[in-house]
Amino acid sequence: MKKRSSSSPAPGAEFSASARRMAAQSEPSARVYKTPGAGAIRARELPTFARAMHAMLDAGMPLAQCLNSAEQQTASIAFRQVLERIRMAVQHGNRFSAAAAQFPDVFDDMFLGMIRTGEVSGRLAETLGSLADHLESSAELRQKVKAAMMYPAAVTA
Repeated sequence: MKKRSSSSPAPGAEFSASARRMAAQSEPSARVYKTPGAGAIRARELPTFARAMHAMLDAGMPLAQCLNSAEQQTASIAFRQVLERIRMAVQHGNRFSAAAAQFPDVFDDMFLGMIRTGEVSGRLAETLGSLADHLESSAELRQKVKAAMMYPAAVTA
């Protein structure tokens, strides 16, 4: 068994870096954009977005049409702009994962890796369903932790 040196990256770190490199290399014009309110988008919008994309793709809608529908339905102006850029990139022939990789403050490495896996395997709808399940359970756990943290503060006040 090969021993990992202290200077080598953690397992999985090389995947995320290589995934971003692959996306950047396959898309020569790929840019990285900063998104105002990215934290709120990740917490509030991504679970709903992933669930809606799963439903639309599972129903047989084309990806660009799904992105357009999600773009029109989101309440967040910042996320609407993100989805518009992703949709335009997809319409110009870029992969969904490569287009989303332009927004690393919104879409983390796990999200991008799962999308890329779904694209490669031809099971993007199912992958988005699994991703939605994960994001929803993470949001639920986050709410429970917040509630648990509030109780001692309320008792001691």
